[in-house]
Amino acid sequence: MANDQLISAGTFTILGPGGHLTHMGKEEDIVVLPPDGNAQQLWEVKPESGTYTLRNVATGYYLGSEGDPNQPTMMIRGSKQPYPWRTAQGPDGDPDTYLLAPGASNDGLVLTYSLLRIFPPRVAILPSSEYRDPEWCFRAV
Repeated sequence: MANDQLISAGTFTILGPGGHLTHMGKEEDIVVLPPDGNAQQLWEVKPESGTYTLRNVATGYYLGSEGDPNQPTMMIRGSKQPYPWRTAQGPDGDPDTYLLAPGASNDGLVLTYSLLRIFPPRVAILPSSEYRDPEWCFRAV
């Protein structure tokens, strides 16, 4: 993953396959739901020295995990502390979609869908796989 600044600062919806990232509240997981215009689907993006932080507008929690950034996390609940992400262009070559990886990890982890089969779909930080690495689209609000 390259440390290029591909996204400007601002407020975005983050669209992945199947819907938008949504933070369901202080004690709930980050899930993917269809667009609904709710502030829980809005993310403040801040570029910082080759990485980004993504903070949910409604809850103030950051996209990320409180755990070790080198360890997989099956479900992300959000972090009270800033959590850095690196971006890279995805394998499909679309200039408007990106892979996201924990900025503090060098273990090939990416933001992807959880392997847990529950609804609504959760997101996870897991080892990169050509079969499940979703690309994320940042749409300015």
